[in-house]
Amino acid sequence: MARVEEMSFEELVSTLIDAESGKPIEVHGEERARIDRRLMRMISDEGSLGLEERRASIRVPGDLAVRLSSGDHCWDARILDLCEGGLRVRLDRHPPERIDVVDVELLTDLPPDETPPPARARISWRKKDGLVGEVGLGFVAQPEAHRHRMRFLVLEILRRMKH
Repeated sequence: MARVEEMSFEELVSTLIDAESGKPIEVHGEERARIDRRLMRMISDEGSLGLEERRASIRVPGDLAVRLSSGDHCWDARILDLCEGGLRVRLDRHPPERIDVVDVELLTDLPPDETPPPARARISWRKKDGLVGEVGLGFVAQPEAHRHRMRFLVLEILRRMKH
């Protein structure tokens, strides 16, 4: 395999997709982290996210519907960006301050076996502008199947990105 720094965007994404799909290519630990950091630099350089490369995993822009719920409360939102460990979403109305953990259900047109099952997430930050605004969500009770499907979703978005 070529050195990570010499690989194109498409080669990096393809390597990660192959590794996730169980093809006979092994990408582990530090090499996977180097690929993730290089992809984040490439995405950030384009100004699509404006994020620094110090994130632990690849975060990609997303425009997907999501439903947040807690008890009898429910909020529909749009994902602004996502990674395998969390989301940033835009809401038309915020969850009450007393609610800090929500169930997250992605509302995608992906086949059911590719759509992540609902997961629990902690609201890590809130940004309000009247009733609307954004929240950052970090998954707290995330089964391995959910983490894997989120990773698949991130890779699918990367695969479709134009470079």
